[in-house]
Amino acid sequence: MIKNSLAEWISPVKIENILEQLPEIASAFVVGDSSCAYVAVIVCQSDIGRALNESEMLQLIRFYGAHCGLRGCEIPQRVYIEREIIWNDKNGLMKEKKCRAALLKHYSQVKNDLFHQENFEEHAKNLDLNIEFVNVLENVLNRPLKGLVNGRNTFLEIGADSLAVARLCKLYHERDIPLVPSTVYNYQLDHLEEILLKKRMVYNEILIDIDWKKEYQIPDEIKNLIGPSTHIRKTDILVTGAGFLGSLLINEISSKTNSNVLIYCLIRANDTEHAQERLKNELQKSERFSSIDWSRIRCIVGDVSKENLGLTEDVYNKLTEQIGLIYHNASVVNLQVPYKVLKQPNVVGTLNCLKFAVKSNARLIYTSSTAALPASINFKEDSNGWITLTSNDMNLKDGYGQSKAVAEQILHTASMLGVDIVVIRPCTISADTQTGYSNLLDFINLLLLAEVEIGCIVENADLQLHPIPVDYCAKAIVALAMHPDSSGCCFNFYGNGVSISHLHDALVQRLPGVVKKKIEQNNWKQYVLNNLPENSQAWRMRDNIASMIFTNGNFQQRKSDVRIEMTKDFLKEKCNLNWFEVTEQNLIKSIEYMINIGFLSRRPS
Repeated sequence: MIKNSLAEWISPVKIENILEQLPEIASAFVVGDSSCAYVAVIVCQSDIGRALNESEMLQLIRFYGAHCGLRGCEIPQRVYIEREIIWNDKNGLMKEKKCRAALLKHYSQVKNDLFHQENFEEHAKNLDLNIEFVNVLENVLNRPLKGLVNGRNTFLEIGADSLAVARLCKLYHERDIPLVPSTVYNYQLDHLEEILLKKRMVYNEILIDIDWKKEYQIPDEIKNLIGPSTHIRKTDILVTGAGFLGSLLINEISSKTNSNVLIYCLIRANDTEHAQERLKNELQKSERFSSIDWSRIRCIVGDVSKENLGLTEDVYNKLTEQIGLIYHNASVVNLQVPYKVLKQPNVVGTLNCLKFAVKSNARLIYTSSTAALPASINFKEDSNGWITLTSNDMNLKDGYGQSKAVAEQILHTASMLGVDIVVIRPCTISADTQTGYSNLLDFINLLLLAEVEIGCIVENADLQLHPIPVDYCAKAIVALAMHPDSSGCCFNFYGNGVSISHLHDALVQRLPGVVKKKIEQNNWKQYVLNNLPENSQAWRMRDNIASMIFTNGNFQQRKSDVRIEMTKDFLKEKCNLNWFEVTEQNLIKSIEYMINIGFLSRRPS
């Protein structure tokens, strides 16, 4: 346990378990100092997180920590990224668990710098807040901020506790400015700054709700580029994202295109070698590595959320002269964080891909989600599958669904202006039917992990799942992308209903003595909350898992009206591809895969 300067006891393991649920972090080691009110963290990045610098990593940690319910004193305010070594038993830093004494000794100087050395952060950015307001914050928090906050942060994210909130309100009151704790908790720093500088409440000037119509707008710099083109469409292909679906998509593209077509894979990575390593690792997991013609693959380091896709201007311009087809598959899938966190990767990223498509006169294939569809059962699609969403429809969604819906509305406008766009809306993407290769971060797989770890399932579960196998999804996307008549259409991928009882039966049969208890539905929530271990990979989804309804087929019931007739008919009649059907054997194969790689443990709880 860590005791801070306010005599508060803090559990570093609790914080580490939460931070290690982030896909950008492989391992985390939280440290504290008795002379400081905040904690710091040393992290080893995952492949996904290697592109982040210290400032970007800290902002991610802050938001996620606040979202997961950490107190202000538990949210790290300094970060050090370990880029040189991997913690393992050879260097004595990690065995079955972290060797905390060895880590403290190894990082003793780093720890001292994190808490006591000024200007330690190499990537600290200038504050975008008024200096008067920054001085107020530093006075209330009793520590320098050193460029590590911005207006989009909340007071809690930068380490404030209830005492700091009370001090801030008192300081405002001394300046004859009314401020209550609820305002401090509910608004970002730029709003609190506005109140301070204008010396009055500014609710009428700060949007409480998101103006969705404004979010749907295409920037003029992109809109002005849209127009008829006389250029012949190029043949090379760009694919964004090289994860679970992306790797099989690249494999399918390779098998369905001519040998002279180059496939450029835009991947977040440290360098080209790292990008190639990420793609090869995914293809090896799905046993597709040897089937790829690697002479046609060009892995390039980039990020769709950044200007020019994170590429140099020369590389960007060169690609616009070569690319005729774009598969935009990269996105952040997180059902827990709000729209503001997902806007940059999922909405701005799509805008950047749209801009590239317009500049290169390329067809854009966008992988959306059924999460973009309205929650109501009576929503209507037009003849091409596009939907219209009200503000109420948007406000009912989680942040991920909102980000996908906004991206779709933007692309709908672009399509009407003449851009060649195809939208694909998959439901849950399930395991590869050939190998069982599965996305371990998928919610259903985390649910299964939780059931194994607590050794318990709900009896008489008849929850209906509607997955689409990842290999079929890749095959269908490529088929639709290559057909000229798909332009301007949205295609829904929604699977046949299969009961979760098949997965439960497979768990019981293949992990004897592990899942040994069945309970009634009404006892499930409390059982999960009481028994799921904090170090579980499923911990970040604990509340969602505990709230699951396993009986009466309620899961995804609101999406039971997803229209698939147009998609089925198009694939069969124009692409010569029959519709899929997930079988019990497909589900069992995914269970076997997750057991074989050690994700689902054979050890009894």
